[in-house]
Amino acid sequence: MGLFHSNPDSELIEAYEVLYQQNYARVYRVVLTLARDPELTLDAVQQAFLKGFLSLHSLKDKAKFRAWITVIALNEARALLREQSRHKVIPFSEDLFQTQGVQDQAITTLEEKDELNQVLGRLKPHESQIIMLRYYSELSIEEIAEVLKLSMTSVKSRLYRARLKLKSLLKRRED
Repeated sequence: MGLFHSNPDSELIEAYEVLYQQNYARVYRVVLTLARDPELTLDAVQQAFLKGFLSLHSLKDKAKFRAWITVIALNEARALLREQSRHKVIPFSEDLFQTQGVQDQAITTLEEKDELNQVLGRLKPHESQIIMLRYYSELSIEEIAEVLKLSMTSVKSRLYRARLKLKSLLKRRED
């Protein structure tokens, strides 16, 4: 009994469980924005947290865990989407930003959520990714640069262009 509590692995598991609980909802929401399928999102996020646990030793800056696990989850979702696209059409999710009790405070009506979902889907993957990392995962420019292995200048430039395109697409929908 005392052996179990002194086991460093059990301490690591407990610490990772705390990280999981603190980050799961946000990671799920970001991945759902990309995947648009709650089941695929669930699979991707679960795989990401498992891979994250198994690769935790490779994370150099523990303060960057949220950014690191979000990118792993997005990559998992992309892989699952590629696999799924070979077999069937990806279903549209009406409830994109409202998952497991998490509501996006900035978007208040279902119509606005639907509109934003459609517009985000029209962005290129790298554009929607940078928007999601900045505004849904709330990563700093520096964190995004580190995660995407880009210079801060490149991140700022890509974010600027993605915001312009998003704004343009939203404006066209209003007209």
